[in-house]
Parts: sequence; C-alpha cells; structure tokens
Amino acid sequence: MQEESTSDAELDGLRIGQIARARGAAMRFSSYCVIGAAACGVGGVDLLWRALRRIEIVGVTGRPLLYLLATFILGWAGVKLFGKSRQLAREARSRSLPEPNIPPDFSGLSDGSHRVTNLEQIEE
Repeated sequence: MQEESTSDAELDGLRIGQIARARGAAMRFSSYCVIGAAACGVGGVDLLWRALRRIEIVGVTGRPLLYLLATFILGWAGVKLFGKSRQLAREARSRSLPEPNIPPDFSGLSDGSHRVTNLEQIEE
C-alpha cells in the first residue's frame, strides 16, 4: 500500500512539473509573439512613412507601392501574432491543461504472463 501511494505521489509530481513546464513555455512563446507583433507594427509604420514621403517627393511609382504592400503584410502578421499571444496567455492562465482527446493506446503492453514463463524456464 505504501508503495502504491509513493508511485501516486511521484506521478502527481511529474504531472505538476509537466503542467508548470507547459505553462512556462506558453508564456515564453506568448512574449515572443508580442515582441514579433511590436516589431511588425514598428516596421509597418516605418514603411508607411517612407511610402508617403516617397509619394510626396517622386510621385506614385513602384517602390512606394511595394512599401504599402509590405506595410499591409506586416500589419496582417502583427495582428495574427498578437492574437496568438492572447490565446497562449489565456491558455497559460487556465487552471489546468485540457486532457488529451485521444485515449491512451495500451495495445503494445502485455499482461505480464511472459514473466511467469521466463521464471518457469529459469527454474528448469
């Protein structure tokens, strides 16, 4: 009975460690997403400024249009990254990680009868 409670405690400790590592990784990646979104925002504003200045000086040519296209792409990426960071932060703050959808596969495990045959072979 003592052995069973010890293994339960070990499994609980492993599960707690697993949850803590998963939460830490989610928060870390959420921070990376916020930094990426901020970089996209700064880059987008800079390219928008450059495009407007170039249009003012030279007129509408290919380069300012490319700047505006890149601004749009950076804005889209920034919004996606910010949304992902919010999702990850929400996941990290949740009380528990969701249980897996797929039930465990025990087909590769045996019932232990091979140990009995191994012991019988040793005794002979």
